[in-house]
Amino acid sequence: RKYYAAHIARREGKNYLHTNDDIFRKYKEKIASYTAVPAIFADVMGNEAFLVRSRVETDIKEMIEFIQAVK
Repeated sequence: RKYYAAHIARREGKNYLHTNDDIFRKYKEKIASYTAVPAIFADVMGNEAFLVRSRVETDIKEMIEFIQAVK
């Protein structure tokens, strides 16, 4: 099977448009994992990370835009 995948990071202190609940409600079947990133890596990788996958590349781009959208 072929999948496209992405690590989508979010950082503390940003005013994101969508909550984590919104994200899980919309993309639950496409989220392979979610984790809080250890503080030592947060400067490079963000404070929280979603690992997403889809068979359709445009889905990945849509998820990136949705998850990282700010107010």
